[in-house]
Amino acid sequence: MLEAEAMQRGDERFPYRRVLDLYAGTGALGIEALSRGAEFADFLETNARARAVIQLNLERTGFPQCGKVHAIRAEDAPSALRTAYDLIFADPPYADHGIVAFLQRIGSSQLLAENGLFVVEYSQPFEPPDEVGYLRFDRVRAHGPTRVALFRRGETSE
Repeated sequence: MLEAEAMQRGDERFPYRRVLDLYAGTGALGIEALSRGAEFADFLETNARARAVIQLNLERTGFPQCGKVHAIRAEDAPSALRTAYDLIFADPPYADHGIVAFLQRIGSSQLLAENGLFVVEYSQPFEPPDEVGYLRFDRVRAHGPTRVALFRRGETSE
């Protein structure tokens, strides 16, 4: 999906160099970005077994030096991380009713770099807001009851 967008813009390489995978699970999203040309990925996962799986997956895919696994809650990323990311993935639990507050934390932080892309997966009936801080809604893609919303970094309205 993201590589196709880059190619449509005329980029020959994957345009996202630094990636953050929130609620990382197995690390599949961040590792996929590494396989497409991202230089480094940070993975946030609170479950110790899942963190071990991410580390193992990084080793198996040949990216052990290109990723770092953190035992940090995704909601704490804005205060815990000091890096700006070109691409941020978030796949929070579908039953999480705090998604709006989570978007507000991300949208008021400096986590997303200028021209960065924030991708959040969710289920219905949640509808993403048009803007949250500097996050500007771009579009949504539907996959059955699952939705993937894309936000871009824009100027803050404050």
